[in-house]
Amino acid sequence: MIALTEENKNKLKSLIEKNGARVIAIRLVDNYLKKYTSTFITSGELPDTATFANGVDEIEESLVQGEYQDAYNIADSTAQEMLEDEGFDLSL
Repeated sequence: MIALTEENKNKLKSLIEKNGARVIAIRLVDNYLKKYTSTFITSGELPDTATFANGVDEIEESLVQGEYQDAYNIADSTAQEMLEDEGFDLSL
């Protein structure tokens, strides 16, 4: 789990103001997908599933409410679920 510093929270807030919470929510999921696969795989390259849609909705809501740590935690679990749904073994 990533623990956010005040500096990171301020950067995130700025990105949200510039790009919108939904765009940043998707970027967070994509960052975790890349982390877990050690590739440049993104949500756009995986099937559009309820796992992804519901996760992005929850992340967006957390970002709008300023609950940035929750947003990161949800993005992490969403990315893991998406990869598991696609048959990736994350236990390695």
